[in-house]
Amino acid sequence: MIGKGIVNMKKIGFILHTIHTMFSFYVRKASLVTLLTIVLAACNTQSPVPQTLKDIQTQTELPSKTIVALGDSLTEGYQLPQSESYPSQLQDFLLEKEYSDYRVVNAGISGDTSLGVLSRLEWILKQKPDMILLVIGANDALRGFDLSQTEKNIAEIIEFFQSNDVIVVLGGMQITENLGQTYTKDFKNLYSKLAKKYKTPFIPFFLEGVAAIDGLNLPDRIHPNKEGYNIIIKKNIWPVLENLLQK
Repeated sequence: MIGKGIVNMKKIGFILHTIHTMFSFYVRKASLVTLLTIVLAACNTQSPVPQTLKDIQTQTELPSKTIVALGDSLTEGYQLPQSESYPSQLQDFLLEKEYSDYRVVNAGISGDTSLGVLSRLEWILKQKPDMILLVIGANDALRGFDLSQTEKNIAEIIEFFQSNDVIVVLGGMQITENLGQTYTKDFKNLYSKLAKKYKTPFIPFFLEGVAAIDGLNLPDRIHPNKEGYNIIIKKNIWPVLENLLQK
């Protein structure tokens, strides 16, 4: 009886081992099937990556048109973070207006004169501008330069860009009467004269509504601050620029 009991126990042990082995096999198989199902599902999930060349080009497209803001410290953004200069703020403004096809390049240099701008025209042209926002001449007047020479320099700048099929928007400037009424008047008038001669879009006074106003300028009351430039863009530049741009 004991011998038979031992044999039966061995059979039972063998059967249990077989069942355990088969159970483990099917569990592993089921787990593998589940894993494969998850992987296949992940592979079939739509990818956010563009599926066509057109989609890729659309997402990586850079602005195709260039506006170069050309001038002196009034363009550069004297003592301001670059993001607060008028070219940077103009870029943001254009994006808000959905003119995303334009980039604005800041080509302002503090202390520059009309003669200084003349010396760097070839470099500016390498930026492949479609439009130039030209605001120059204030330093000529502050230094008492001969206005006939300033007028000649600005005329050459306009002619250079127009001969290269670049639109020039001329920003007019004014000065106080420290140098006399005649000089002050002649300086103001040379801009309108040039705009008329070369048929350029014209901003009569770039600093209109901002010049010498506390709160809109730096302590020197000459150079606009962030708020001042914001007004200049919306009130002085945009009314002229709006009719020249294409979406």
